Amino acid sequence: MTIAALKKRIDRGFKVQSQAFKARFDAADRRFRAVDARLDSMDDKLDVLIRMIDGKHAHQAAVLDEHERRLSDLERRVGA
Repeated sequence: MTIAALKKRIDRGFKVQSQAFKARFDAADRRFRAVDARLDSMDDKLDVLIRMIDGKHAHQAAVLDEHERRLSDLERRVGA
């Protein structure tokens, strides 16, 4: 086997290995993109839930404050 033939054979082997590695990394990249998409979707859903909970919390806090104010008024009237 000549040096040129050996070089061709080695280069062909490297090319095949390179293609195999590229295919594996491309598959891994696709999986990571799919996971990222699912995480982004979950993030959006959690943001919506947080906004809903914050709104409900603000409403409940306002109602509680109003009740406390009314009770304080009643206590002042009864104590007076």
